[in-house]
Amino acid sequence: MKKLSSVVLTVIFAVSGLMAQQEETLFGESGLKMTGVWGGFVSGVTFFNEEAVATKGGFFGFEFNNILFVGFGNEETIGSVQLRESDSGRYNFKHKGFFVDYHPNREKVIHPGFGFMLGGGEVKDSAGNKDKLFVVQPSGGVEINAFKWWKIGLEGGYRFVSGAALTNLDDGDLSAFFINLKLRFGWSWRTSSEF
Repeated sequence: MKKLSSVVLTVIFAVSGLMAQQEETLFGESGLKMTGVWGGFVSGVTFFNEEAVATKGGFFGFEFNNILFVGFGNEETIGSVQLRESDSGRYNFKHKGFFVDYHPNREKVIHPGFGFMLGGGEVKDSAGNKDKLFVVQPSGGVEINAFKWWKIGLEGGYRFVSGAALTNLDDGDLSAFFINLKLRFGWSWRTSSEF
């Protein structure tokens, strides 16, 4: 009888403990919480035809749980560029899309960052012919907390482009390494200790 009552009490305590646990969800009390809003500018260098080419752009997004940044951004070459040595034609290249950035140890002055951008692009020649593209751009780098409202990032990665079909162009002409300087402005209203 003592063994049975011990088992019953153990089961009751276990069940009540399980019932007291809160269900985890992606959004809500135990899931992703929006912690900030950020936007900024990108200045960079990419390498077409073994030549360094300046780029510019911007971005806007929302911060979740102080470490995940989700948003929309764009980049474009500054002026037209020669993409092949054998082709004297000049081209303008731009792309835009959704991105996800992950910043572990964001509370440290200098911390790592990893990103991934996915979206559409366009290449246009000097005659006005255009070609729509698909762009995937993974990156990694470091970010510095200059102020609570201003962060400075340096990242590098490789841009994968597919869909190039203009005369004398292929995907490899537009796929290239890049280095970007990011200036991010905004505010985080919650800290990781509040979760």
